[in-house]
Amino acid sequence: MSRFGSLLRTRALTLFGIDLRSLALFRITIALLLLIDLASRARLLSANYTDAGAHPRSAALAYYAVDELPSLYMLAGSTRFALALFLAAGVAAVLLGIGWRTPIATVVAWGLLDSLHSRHALALDGGDHLLRCLLFWSMFLPLGARWSLDARRLGPPPSLFAFSPAAAALLLQVACLFLVTGLTKTGPEWMDGTAIQYAINRKWWILPFGEWLLAHPTLPRLLTPAVRNYEIFGALALFVPFYSAPIRVCAMLGFWGLLAGLGLGLRLNLFPWIAGTGLLLFLPAQLWDWLGRRFALLRLSATGPPVSSGPLRRLASWTVQAVVLALLLLVLGMNAGEVNRELQPPKPLNRIGLFLHLRQGWLMYAPSPRHIDAWLEHRGKLRSRALVELDRASGGSGWRSVERAWQDYRFQYFLQKLAHPKWKKVSAPYAQWLCRQWNQDRSGDERLETLTVTLVVQQIALPGEPQQRLKRKTLASEACPP
Repeated sequence: MSRFGSLLRTRALTLFGIDLRSLALFRITIALLLLIDLASRARLLSANYTDAGAHPRSAALAYYAVDELPSLYMLAGSTRFALALFLAAGVAAVLLGIGWRTPIATVVAWGLLDSLHSRHALALDGGDHLLRCLLFWSMFLPLGARWSLDARRLGPPPSLFAFSPAAAALLLQVACLFLVTGLTKTGPEWMDGTAIQYAINRKWWILPFGEWLLAHPTLPRLLTPAVRNYEIFGALALFVPFYSAPIRVCAMLGFWGLLAGLGLGLRLNLFPWIAGTGLLLFLPAQLWDWLGRRFALLRLSATGPPVSSGPLRRLASWTVQAVVLALLLLVLGMNAGEVNRELQPPKPLNRIGLFLHLRQGWLMYAPSPRHIDAWLEHRGKLRSRALVELDRASGGSGWRSVERAWQDYRFQYFLQKLAHPKWKKVSAPYAQWLCRQWNQDRSGDERLETLTVTLVVQQIALPGEPQQRLKRKTLASEACPP
């Protein structure tokens, strides 16, 4: 190999290779996030993933795409069936974390996560889509090469790095998250400094740090252009070909700070943690070597001998990598299409990405944050003809499960989606679920006869602006079963 070719390969390895210790830390952390995600969803397993809940399979069919990967959860609607799939996903996550039969565990974890997401797509946020994409590319990488039971069983791998189209895809997937959302923030709010105020000034989503920012409007006005610019230039800094190690570490620290600020200001569930975990892949070998000189556990053991394989295995490996490379180019095209619609891949190719649920479009408060806040109100009429404000009512175990659901992040995210007219068919099953939960512990005149779900919309008022009047619209008006 010529000197130029050797230098080019070294640069490519630096920019698009992943240190196996970074990959191992990513594997362990992503497995923990899968378990945390399953545990949080299990609190409302019946409400969200069974036919007796607020979003039965009949409601999911209103938007379920038959030309995408099917969901195992659509095979049955009982609590036992959903619980069995949850337990299987938990086992796969544990095996992924400890690195036992890692390739199989990764495939199963991705497949079950994909099925879970397809079952209730209205409860998904950007973190869910990112997690699914990260697991997809991970299926083609040696996640168990270090710090795993597989590594103890098979011995050290023949290389110190994962360097392949899949490694590049995983790194670029994380970078596209920040780059695309930065490039698409083109609304006037990102220019005049009001975007952050609009983004955090929402009744249910705001947290104490966000309230503090609203009380000090000068700070969010200064932070608004800084956030947009850092998303763009920070993402590009991850691939600077010179002084890569220190620049990458600085860029990662900046992104972790940005994600921490978002997580403290808004209810974002696991999104900051998932995005932060993706950044672990950029940890450079120089940092690990420096840590290894101080902590024996992090020292890099000698690599093993090259693995010899027959022609059929080599052909299969090349075929897989060629497919991954083609999918990477497709995903890059999908991301470019979010920035400029003219760059969108042709529809037949785009459908391949959608079939595999490689959804892109990281439009976080882009091109502009919403200027409205919205929530639901629930009113009912009892058999006694008395009217009841269900949002303030209390009751037995059935209604307590509703109150618990209303405080849940994912359930609130689902309810926010009901504000859009295209989900009108989904509102009726939700209203029927409320009827059943209320009537579960009541009899006679205390049972609900009818129930109405109303959307309440209010324009967001920035500090110093007068509050706007509330606007109401009926989403569902249902007669409760006798």
